[in-house]
Amino acid sequence: MAAPEETDFVGNDEIVFRRVREGTEPGHYDPNSEKPVAWVVFRPNKHDTTGISVWRARHRSAEQVARWRPQPNRRYWVLALRVGALREIGVEVVATPSEGGVGHASLTTLNAQAYHGEEKDRIHELAEFIASTLVDSVQGPFGPFEPATP
Repeated sequence: MAAPEETDFVGNDEIVFRRVREGTEPGHYDPNSEKPVAWVVFRPNKHDTTGISVWRARHRSAEQVARWRPQPNRRYWVLALRVGALREIGVEVVATPSEGGVGHASLTTLNAQAYHGEEKDRIHELAEFIASTLVDSVQGPFGPFEPATP
């Protein structure tokens, strides 16, 4: 039997968070840039087999999301997205706590197989639109954090 969080529907009225490292490199958040959120923030990598990771605001705060497996000496920003807006453009949001703990969810439409296959152009367009239009707010910076001790 699945844990309650595994089958918990992610509502259209919910907010999800996407953590982004601070920096000027592609895929990082640059608060001083004309386009601080680049599309590559929403590009699936080879490990995103079930979709890009996000966290549900009803389960985790922005700071808790920023502290999730931090790299030493890095600062993070947390982007807020409305689930209903993502679904309006065809991006599904599914609870996946087995991948990152309570509150973890995945943007299942934005997965590695789709991006590295025939849907690459569509995924790129969705990522561009999300980055340029759907980021509701940005919180941070958070960190740098000390590495976790065993």
